[in-house]
Amino acid sequence: MRSFVFVYTLAVLEASVFLTIQYSFWVACVAMYSSTMLVVAVIAFVGGSRPSWKSNSKFLKDKAYNALAGVHNERLQLVEKYQKCVKAAGSDNVKVEECYHYLKAAEALK
Repeated sequence: MRSFVFVYTLAVLEASVFLTIQYSFWVACVAMYSSTMLVVAVIAFVGGSRPSWKSNSKFLKDKAYNALAGVHNERLQLVEKYQKCVKAAGSDNVKVEECYHYLKAAEALK
């Protein structure tokens, strides 16, 4: 942005000197004023068309909440799978031990 301002300032000075030499001081003033207002209007339009930080932060919060809800849903599914596995295993300790990977995965998502 600083380089744009520097280049624009140099261009305005060159144009004002050229217009002052060729025509008159007042023609140069009118031309510089109109070109400056045009640049200000373009910058305001471009600056206003971008989403603000508030809408970006709301979008990011929504995205974070959705991700967190997905993690909670995954954890609940793993706990349900563990409970079904334990119920299906019955009193067989070997099969119950095989079901622990569901429980460990659910604990890892906390």
